[in-house]
Amino acid sequence: MAMALALLAAGCGTPPPAETEATAPDGASVDLPAEVRMKQHENQAAIDFLYPSDWLVIIPQQNFMAVGPTETVVGDEPGPLMAILRVPVISVHGNLEGEFNHYLDFGPKRDGYITLEDTVDFELNGQPAKKIRMNYEADPEENEISQEAWIVGAEAESGAVYIFSATAPPEDWEANQLNFKLLVESVEFNE
Repeated sequence: MAMALALLAAGCGTPPPAETEATAPDGASVDLPAEVRMKQHENQAAIDFLYPSDWLVIIPQQNFMAVGPTETVVGDEPGPLMAILRVPVISVHGNLEGEFNHYLDFGPKRDGYITLEDTVDFELNGQPAKKIRMNYEADPEENEISQEAWIVGAEAESGAVYIFSATAPPEDWEANQLNFKLLVESVEFNE
């Protein structure tokens, strides 16, 4: 736990002005609170993004970070979590599409996640991106936890690919899907 806290890499920043309505990752309309408190993570060599001010950012290893409530990130409580993986250019499986499909095939799909919606192409910070919604139905007899997931892949100008994997237990998904959306939409690539 001390190592995780030592790896904390978060700065403070001012959130963008809040609107009164937004769309969630699943496309549903969501009312925004009057004030959304966010912090800014800054990394001049990689990416900048906003995240909820009561969440924690840890970097447990190079090219990987986790963002979420402290009890989820460094504790053992299930809850909302955004995992951010940076795949260096030399390791990318061809291009964004190849890396995104590789991640899905050898990650969520192999672990039993089921696709809820087709992959959608869009732009993130002016760069090509893909997103998909998935879920995992747990086996209670195996002490597993069901998860909702929203996975986004984006290619930075340098050719590195970033995978943003937002997960939460179904009972926590609705309360956190806007946090996930704000984090991803705030991303600025610096490479």
